[in-house]
Order: sequence, then C-alpha cells, then structure tokens
Amino acid sequence: MAAWLADAVTWVHLGWVGFLVLGAIPGWRWPWIRWLHLAGLAFAAWIVLGGRLCPLTLLEHSLRNPGGPARPPETFLGRLAEQLVYAPLPRSWVLVGYLAVVGVSLVVYACAWRRRGAA
Repeated sequence: MAAWLADAVTWVHLGWVGFLVLGAIPGWRWPWIRWLHLAGLAFAAWIVLGGRLCPLTLLEHSLRNPGGPARPPETFLGRLAEQLVYAPLPRSWVLVGYLAVVGVSLVVYACAWRRRGAA
C-alpha cells in the first residue's frame, strides 16, 4: 500500500513541476491561476535557491521506507515518474532552468497585463 501511495505522490510531484513550468499558459487567460503560479514559483525559489528538499520529496521518501533510506519504486509507472522528477541534473542546470521559467513567466504576465490594460 505504501508503495502505491509513494508512486501517487511522485505523480503529483511531476504534475506540480509541470504546472510550474507551463503555468504561464493558462495564467495568460485566467488571473487567479497567475497568482497561484507566481506563489508556486516563489515557493520553488525558496526550495531551489535554499538547497532544500521539497515537502513532496520528503513525503515520498517516508512512504517508500519508513524509518530508513528510500527504496526505488517497484512499479513501472513509479520508476518512470521518479526518473522525470528526479532527473540527475547538475544544480547549475536546475538553477538556470528555474530562472528561465521565471523569466518567461514574468514576460508572459507582463504582456497579459498590458493587453488587458489596452482593451
């Protein structure tokens, strides 16, 4: 049961990362998503820039092996999600990617704000 829950948490984590990367797309049209996306990016900054672990990572690891080191996922889908969420990238690449996502998101939101102001 815990393995299934750990896999589910990993998939939620992957969805969250996807929202952080692509959230400016729906945020262009719906301002309430824009604010949720910006709050998520701020929380990600706290994690990435501070060298912290995401709470979803901690939850997944505690579900994989309570009281010890995390075990690898046992299911194909769990392994797939884990490889996507925890790709072995250098910290500098993660930081550059994060800054690129923030920069593009801010440009998209500035354009949306100007567009709404002109209408």
